[in-house]
Amino acid sequence: MLELEKRCIVNINDPQFEAEVCQCNVVALFNSYCKKYFSHDDITYFDDISFDDVINKSDKSMEWDTKFKRFEEARKAFQEMKVCN
Repeated sequence: MLELEKRCIVNINDPQFEAEVCQCNVVALFNSYCKKYFSHDDITYFDDISFDDVINKSDKSMEWDTKFKRFEEARKAFQEMKVCN
């Protein structure tokens, strides 16, 4: 269920454009999960690494960066093609 809720947060609030809102929602989800299963103590998240860094270093972000890089290379190669008469 946690995985589904994380996906919903990211789908509703794009981390690249609504980072603060997305971070607040992720922290709220983490807090509710931890209070339900582990401890009622407050936990500080993203103090050692920023939320943006977590998103940028995620597997999905890296996968998309690779796809966009390949797309950009293909676009440039296409634009540099010689047109035959």
